[in-house]
Amino acid sequence: MTEAAFRQFGIIEIGDTLMGIAIEHLSEVFHVRKQEHLPQEQPLLRGGIELRGQLVPVLNLPKIGRFTHTNEEQEFGIILQTDQRLLAVFVDQVVGITSVDTDEIQHISQHEGRVQPLFHDFFTYQGRFVSLLDVSATFALPGIFTVARHSNRTDQSRRVRDPMLTFAAGGALYSVPAVEVYAAIHKQNIEKTALTIGPCLGEITYHGRRIPVLCPVQILGLGTRKTNQMTEVVALRFPDDLVIGFAVDAIHKIGTFADGLETSLPIWQAERNFISKIMIRDDSSQVYVIDLPKLHAAKDLQEIATLSKPEIPPPDVAMAQDARNLTRNIITARERFLVVDAGERLAIPISQVNCIVEQPQALTKTDIKKQGFQGYFSQAHESIALFDLCECMGRAPIDNHRAKILLTGKPGHQVGYLVDRVVSIEMSEWCEKPSSDPANRTQPLVQIGAGANAVVLPMCRLPDTMSGDAEHSFRLHRA
Repeated sequence: MTEAAFRQFGIIEIGDTLMGIAIEHLSEVFHVRKQEHLPQEQPLLRGGIELRGQLVPVLNLPKIGRFTHTNEEQEFGIILQTDQRLLAVFVDQVVGITSVDTDEIQHISQHEGRVQPLFHDFFTYQGRFVSLLDVSATFALPGIFTVARHSNRTDQSRRVRDPMLTFAAGGALYSVPAVEVYAAIHKQNIEKTALTIGPCLGEITYHGRRIPVLCPVQILGLGTRKTNQMTEVVALRFPDDLVIGFAVDAIHKIGTFADGLETSLPIWQAERNFISKIMIRDDSSQVYVIDLPKLHAAKDLQEIATLSKPEIPPPDVAMAQDARNLTRNIITARERFLVVDAGERLAIPISQVNCIVEQPQALTKTDIKKQGFQGYFSQAHESIALFDLCECMGRAPIDNHRAKILLTGKPGHQVGYLVDRVVSIEMSEWCEKPSSDPANRTQPLVQIGAGANAVVLPMCRLPDTMSGDAEHSFRLHRA
């Protein structure tokens, strides 16, 4: 039997019925919280869903077949595609993908029938019958509206997204919003404890806090698991001030995916899916974006995360700490900071950092005399003013070919700041309020970590290095 004699189908389940769909017509799976109304209702449609800015009509399967959903509040489904047209269908679950010998596909004919049926073929799968949906006939049904697939090739100016932290695990690249990272922790030895079972590798102690560490390969279903106990750790924030860690091969960088194109989610990611989308970068590498709300909703991960709950100090100790905070003009602030070296070690709010990039190969110099101003460089079709952060703060300029650039500001109006080294991402315990007296104004302090490992650093808010008018004059609009 030749390979051409086999066809591949996705198998979905609705109630007690299995339905097969040719794999070339299965575009992706989706999860929705809200259905949209269509401006013109049709009996065979049950509204629409929002899919990355598109309104996709939803086929009402019970109207064309004997289907009964196990859950009437549908949130999960598949996207059918033919000739670049899309149609959504709610299902109970995606069972899997199978290859079927064409000789094993049985055909049911309608005697003297004039209307082409939607289900006229079937095969057996694990002892059950699977009815094949004729997708072309489905799209040709009277009263069916479909929508054309958007092209992924959007203008570069519309592809600047929130900063993401990218890391490698098991040979796969993952990404999470940088503001959701509790800490990016370099080489740590994971201690094996009673937790070391299944996807949980054990725990680490970081700034006096216990953090359970998981194997992302087992949780996310991509890559190859490794058993090395000495590893880098990406600690992710969970609700209720909890933390959970992922053991990773390498922490790559913070970036905005301005050079990436979003693609649809493979069908095999349907079950216990923690991947929200996939970015294909210009170098053809694939980055899997983790869906943190779904990760947070997983009951087993919630239970593991509770082990990171910080210890509450006794009431008398807490009252003493509050009194000291009042006298020292300090506020409790759980905020993520990017720790960098720029003449001294500084803590920069990570919410200000859009991207961390390498030094440009080409830099356009100018005769503008402004402290720290180096010239202009291009990044993702945008011309950006570059400043040496050390010079901006009155120190010797940076002379390091491995120095990094932090991009800040709104898309189209970004400014770059050169720093010697990016050290880590950390969570603060408290911040000092800036003085209201301009004569006594100094850099406020921020405490990173707690206990014996606590470090107090000067806080640097990047836009504060230039006045508003000067800052505006150095920002060029999109080229």
